[in-house]
Amino acid sequence: MDTLLLPEAGRPRRRYTPQFKAQIVAACRQPGVSVTAIALENRINPNLLRRWVREYADLPAEPSAPTVLPAPRQALPPPQASFVPVQVAPPIATAEPIRIELRRGEVVLNLAWPATQAEACVYWLRELLR
Repeated sequence: MDTLLLPEAGRPRRRYTPQFKAQIVAACRQPGVSVTAIALENRINPNLLRRWVREYADLPAEPSAPTVLPAPRQALPPPQASFVPVQVAPPIATAEPIRIELRRGEVVLNLAWPATQAEACVYWLRELLR
């Protein structure tokens, strides 16, 4: 009988002490605290921390030791409205017309459309090619 050798797993499973779990769960119970923010600050998967919160629901809500909490967000100063003038070059008017050649079977259609009416040309082509 042959034996199959499997490669070892990449990372070992992380283990947390019950005291650490209780400390993190107690921090999550503080008012206005985000479970996800605490999880990310402590390098824990947020789903795992939510499971711990459910499991430790019967513990008293008092932290036993300081916990790494997310830093308070500082308010950004209001943006200052200012007008910045921009010089826009006038559109270049070309005398060259738009030239289109359409072929369907043996029929060839050569079309010259004024460049100043380019938008109308687009609409016409869209309807023609439907």
